[in-house]
Amino acid sequence: MAFTFAGPRGYSYTDFLPDEEWNLGYFVEGLRYEHGNIEFTSDYISGRLVKTDIIYEKGGKATISTRNRGRGADRWVMHLQGKKHIQEIK
Repeated sequence: MAFTFAGPRGYSYTDFLPDEEWNLGYFVEGLRYEHGNIEFTSDYISGRLVKTDIIYEKGGKATISTRNRGRGADRWVMHLQGKKHIQEIK
């Protein structure tokens, strides 16, 4: 969702591919094993401001954090719950 809902910022418009889809290569590029954890870190991907980090710890705990994304992660949770973050005004 971080990739799908992300848009270009600043000069990243030159790298932005509007129909680009998330792929395994992007995921593998951001992976590393550090301090006994599997970690994924992203910044700009295909011109999209993704800036999302995921840490998988032993025992199954996962932590997701974002940078410069405002309320983006809150909206992802709402989307997964089937809620809309924009409401109709009557």
